[in-house]
Amino acid sequence: MMTKILSFDQDFLLCSIPVVVTTAELFRARFDTTNVPLSTGKVGSQHLKVEPIDFCGVNYHANDNLCLKSEHVRMSRTSVKEDVASWQRRTIFVIRAERIDYFLSWLNCVAPSIHG
Repeated sequence: MMTKILSFDQDFLLCSIPVVVTTAELFRARFDTTNVPLSTGKVGSQHLKVEPIDFCGVNYHANDNLCLKSEHVRMSRTSVKEDVASWQRRTIFVIRAERIDYFLSWLNCVAPSIHG
């Protein structure tokens, strides 16, 4: 899809936001890291609060083969710090299917702030 869009004659700002829509329940786990023993890495149930959520953003490093080719990228990679912060990290949203309208409304409110 990105290759097709980049082949258009017009120059325009483009932002794609990957999402996964699921029927699974989503939860947030809240705990204080000082209550996690380094020897086991296990959080005791007395120190754990689990809350249902409608959607979340997950940061990950996608395979570099999925990146746009350099001729399509307007910014250059200038440092390891920038590479890790801006190029290597991708965010994908995971959304409960019955709350997709809520997510899209939220995204519509925050999207203008993405570019300035």
